[in-house]
Amino acid sequence: SAGVGRGLSGKTGSLWLEDCELGVKLATPIIVREMVTGILDFDSGSPLWAAVDRYREAGYSVSWRVRMARRHGDATSRRRLFLVAIKSSCLREGATVEDFFVDEGTSDAEVTVEGCLDDEPEEGLLVPADDVTPLPERDTADYDGPRLVGTIGIGGMGWSVYDSAGPAVTQKTWGQGPGGATAVYRDARGRFRRLSPWEAMRTHSFPEAYIQWLREDEALDWESAYRLCGNSIPIGMLNDVLAHVINDVIDPQVLKRAAAAFADQRAESTSARA
Repeated sequence: SAGVGRGLSGKTGSLWLEDCELGVKLATPIIVREMVTGILDFDSGSPLWAAVDRYREAGYSVSWRVRMARRHGDATSRRRLFLVAIKSSCLREGATVEDFFVDEGTSDAEVTVEGCLDDEPEEGLLVPADDVTPLPERDTADYDGPRLVGTIGIGGMGWSVYDSAGPAVTQKTWGQGPGGATAVYRDARGRFRRLSPWEAMRTHSFPEAYIQWLREDEALDWESAYRLCGNSIPIGMLNDVLAHVINDVIDPQVLKRAAAAFADQRAESTSARA
């Protein structure tokens, strides 16, 4: 969107490949990249294939997958593409590109928007029930995506109503209509409400202590908080990708050397501050 739909020729279109080139020039041994799935839609995914080819030319083993956040414990249906590039010298013995990702499995039915809501919505978040046009209830037994239950006026994300018993839709950094960047949800008490930034952050598994810290920051306006969440990577999904790479793909000796280097750097920083 920032590149006005012009792909690699847009103002931001070259950032993906420039970051790719930066990692190669720094000779970073382990690289994990994340991108919206829209990268696959432009020119048959050419920006992705260009990055894969560049990493391979530089001696990396490369693999990529699309992950759905709800299948990793996040209460959102957000999907993201992850690319992992690792130098062969850092791989665990016997590990190949086929081991870089694991099968996602199914979504946790207990992870829902309802579990992310405050007991009472903050001022300005409630939507009058008379504004909502209900839709016929659907069978969602075998469906793990957002559950559309109504519309408001013209429809579209900011005018769509979902059941809080399912996951959140992919949040945007900004939006229009009564649902704004988060859409509207019907909660367990039958009320219709837009998510506050803090509730939206819970759908992305932000730690509660961090959310509370942000809520107490008087300088942080809601618009900025929504952008922060809309630009974030759901933490459960990211954690699973990284944890698997660290625990099952990378050579343990590499991890030990990295840990020792971090410890030395931390000690130097502490000494400098003292």
